[in-house]
Amino acid sequence: MNIRETKGTLSSIISEKKHIPVMIWGAPGIGKSQAVAQVALEHKMDFIDLRLSLLNPVDLRGLPVVDREKNKAIWLTPEFLPSEGKGILFLDEINLAPFSVMAAGYQLILDRRVGTYKLPDDWFIVAAGNRVEDNSNVTKFPAPLANRFVHLFAEHDIEEWTLWAVRNGIHEHILSFLGKFPQHLYKAPQAGQQQFPSPRSWVTASDLYSLRQPIEYAVGEG
Repeated sequence: MNIRETKGTLSSIISEKKHIPVMIWGAPGIGKSQAVAQVALEHKMDFIDLRLSLLNPVDLRGLPVVDREKNKAIWLTPEFLPSEGKGILFLDEINLAPFSVMAAGYQLILDRRVGTYKLPDDWFIVAAGNRVEDNSNVTKFPAPLANRFVHLFAEHDIEEWTLWAVRNGIHEHILSFLGKFPQHLYKAPQAGQQQFPSPRSWVTASDLYSLRQPIEYAVGEG
């Protein structure tokens, strides 16, 4: 499915208030994160981008402190977990996290709770990650975690990206080029390749073009 269809499916889940964890797979730079943020904006919801790859296993549960009156330890809820309102808790690049951190997220993803913390009812869990074939050094997705999600496989979409690009001031010459050659919106990188065309890198290319710098610095040659 393209990015537009991915957004539509996610929007439907939120509109119907279905607490279905969603995993979005796709190549790097095609707009997965941006698509989820746009859905949150359209639903007038908060958006928390939580990178599990930057956490330790204990970070999700919080830190223990001693309750001297009750003579036991209690756990302080991490500041990054929401306590009210409505929104999307976005676990971006989830499969870049170590296995131990992914395992710590099992309970949050399936049961919407960690220890004594409970995710508010109007919050929805969405994750995203690159595929093994994208040469992104991802951690193998464990089957027990995969079974907790519904899986959407997103692909780049020139029409959706162009609509976004026009609204966000992408240089007209970049838009004109991709309008004539849409096949250049995304090309899968080869092993070790640093610059390659993607919806994300074309945004950088637009900035470079405005500065009269070579766009090859962002999207590569060819």
